This record gives sequence, C-alpha cells and structure tokens, in this order.
Amino acid sequence: MRAERSLLAHLAARRADDADRVWLHQPMGDGSARTWTWGEAIAEALSMARHLQDLGVGEGDRVGLLSKNCAWSILAELAIWFAGGATVSIFPTETATTIRFVLDDADVRALFVGKLDAWPSQREGVPHRAPAHPVPARPR
Repeated sequence: MRAERSLLAHLAARRADDADRVWLHQPMGDGSARTWTWGEAIAEALSMARHLQDLGVGEGDRVGLLSKNCAWSILAELAIWFAGGATVSIFPTETATTIRFVLDDADVRALFVGKLDAWPSQREGVPHRAPAHPVPARPR
C-alpha cells in the first residue's frame, strides 16, 4: 500500500526528483513562451512564500489571489501554501465593490494581483491594509 503524502511534500519530491524537467509553460502574448522546470518553479514559489512571511503572513492567514489563470497564479497559490496561508481566490472579472467585500470579509492580509483586463477600475477595491503584489503577467 502506498503511503499518502501532502501536496507540499509531493512538490518537494518533484523538485528533488525532476528538478530539470519542464513543468510550466506561459504564453507571453508576443508569440514567445516562458517555461519553468520543477526546480525553478518551486524555488520561485518558495521565494514568494518568504516574501509573504516577511510581511507577517503566517499559519492560517488568508492571502488573496486576483488573477486570470496563468503560470504565475499557480506559483502565487503555491507560495501562499508554503507560507502556511490559505488562498482566497477572487474571480478576475469582479468589480471593485465585490473585491472590497471579499477582502474585508475574509480579513485578507495580502493580495497577489495577476493578469487582469479591468485592473484600473478594480484597484479601488483593494484596501491599504491588504497590500497588492503584482505578479509579472499583470499588464502595466
């Protein structure tokens, strides 16, 4: 019988066993793509997790994730888990009013913001106490 292991333990094993194997692909919109190996992806997620911990995010704290699906949203979610937090996912089409309600209701400590079409109008829904941290896919 195979012993069950946590998702984080599974990721650590993949990093050790398949460090050089490509895992994630992100189309960049200009015809190019960015790829990450298991080793690169987990290292980036752990770096993001340390950033969250430096902000004071700890076990059970809630961290928001407002993004379309992309490689960076996966890395952000892993970072939240590695930091001991819980993900509060917000649909990328939500209005500023709904974003504010979700962040306040869940008592979110920080927010990862990824690729969005309406960020300028959504930004006003993010309270100052939940600092927004852009992931690279967010349009400028």
